[in-house]
Amino acid sequence: MKSDAAISVWCAASAALQDRDALRDGLEEAISLKTSLFLLYEILLQNYLFAGFPAAIEGLSTFSDILRFHRIEFSPSDAQEYDTVAFSERGMQLCEAIYGNVFARMRASVSTMSPDLYSWMIIEGYGKTLSREEADITIRELAIIGVLSALGWQRQLFSHIRGSMNVGASIEEVRHAVEICQFLVPHRAEKAVNTFTNAVKR
Repeated sequence: MKSDAAISVWCAASAALQDRDALRDGLEEAISLKTSLFLLYEILLQNYLFAGFPAAIEGLSTFSDILRFHRIEFSPSDAQEYDTVAFSERGMQLCEAIYGNVFARMRASVSTMSPDLYSWMIIEGYGKTLSREEADITIRELAIIGVLSALGWQRQLFSHIRGSMNVGASIEEVRHAVEICQFLVPHRAEKAVNTFTNAVKR
């Protein structure tokens, strides 16, 4: 794996898949490479958006177990004040950056389908969670690609492949994020690679 991005993808995807052994392997390598503990924490925390609270809870539990085993002290930051106005503002900015010229179409589609879901997506997803400063948005997006590839959410994967490149990910970084799925979930690899190919053609 080696890079922070690759480790983040591996850890996020393995946690989403409930593959505790793979997650332990990724975290052990991360510790050996002195990957930022705050980065690992953030990547596992954000999994609640794409794989549910159980994935975030179990992933962070494994993270805590590994740290205890190595006698590494780590304290995450205090919980942020829940400021819906601030979350909405920064969520809108980040969402526009990620979706680029398709933002208006996406907003219309989701808000028509469910105004609640659109509001939660902006405030909870992009504002409260993905805008947190403890992890770079490019690595966050690559980790999301890993989770969506592993879980087989092709339409969302397409959007986040495009979005990751809008915020600075290279085609090679995205390809590597998708290909990690081949090791964790071989039966979903072909669809993920096809989605990658279609997304980068646009």
